[in-house]
Amino acid sequence: LLWGGWVVFPTLVALVVTASQWIPPAHQWTGTPSRAEVRALLDRVHVIPRRHHILGYERACTGSSSCSFGTAWTDDSDAPGSHNGIDTRSEMLRLLTTGIDPYTGRPLPYQRQQRHIDHLFPLAAAWDMGAAQWPQRKRVTFANDISRNLVVVAGDINIKKGDSTPSDWLPPWKGSRCWYAGRYLTVAIHYNLSISQADWRALSAASRLCPQHAN
Repeated sequence: LLWGGWVVFPTLVALVVTASQWIPPAHQWTGTPSRAEVRALLDRVHVIPRRHHILGYERACTGSSSCSFGTAWTDDSDAPGSHNGIDTRSEMLRLLTTGIDPYTGRPLPYQRQQRHIDHLFPLAAAWDMGAAQWPQRKRVTFANDISRNLVVVAGDINIKKGDSTPSDWLPPWKGSRCWYAGRYLTVAIHYNLSISQADWRALSAASRLCPQHAN
């Protein structure tokens, strides 16, 4: 379509397609915050130009490994729910109230071993963004914080996410991206962890998918 010598129709289509990418999904993950709440978190979080990899991170706790965040899923931490005789992984599965994966919106695998516990703010990233300077006890608490930083997901999506931060990975289901952004920022602020400018931009973009009111 020509108008005044300009091609109008393809431009209008492109604008409509671009705008539709940021329309909040009709179905949002339970506990999704409002856009205003996420924007407030974005204003509070500490942002640095880029992530610098700090030497010394080792998740393993065998042999000569440094065991940076303590024994995996230990019940001996200062995190909520600890010291109840149940390891953190088992506690997360015990407290699970839904059979849906928050990252994909699809059913979780039936098999227990295919249900993974993910750190929303990855341990390796936390190490680089401030945790390398923490006392060991605080790192163990962070790694087992069931109220803020842990979520039950399908094993395949957890493997794809790996240690990626928001600039490299966001949940494929748009209905959980606002929730994910809110949780990620909440963890960063609570533990005084920095995020990179690239991650801030990715989370800011995800906030466009947030509803007007929290659900």
